[in-house]
Amino acid sequence: RLPPGREVAVLLRANLPMPADGLAGSALAMGGGPTPFGLDLDGLASCLRLLAEGRWPRLAPRGLHAHLASGLDAT
Repeated sequence: RLPPGREVAVLLRANLPMPADGLAGSALAMGGGPTPFGLDLDGLASCLRLLAEGRWPRLAPRGLHAHLASGLDAT
C-alpha cells in the first residue's frame, strides 16, 4: 500500500501503427497493433482519457514509450 498522498508514476507503452511490411526481418516485432506488450492507438486514447478524468488521482502520467522491434538492420 502507498502512504497517503503518494503518487505512482505511470508510463504508457504504445504499439505504433506500421505498414504491413514495416517490420519485416525483425527478430522481435512489438509494433503495428495491440499486443500484451503495448496499447494500440485506440487503447492509448482510452487510457489517456481515463487518466485525464481524474478517477485515479494517485496515478501520475509521466510519458509514453514505444518499442517497434529488435534486430532490425540500421541501413
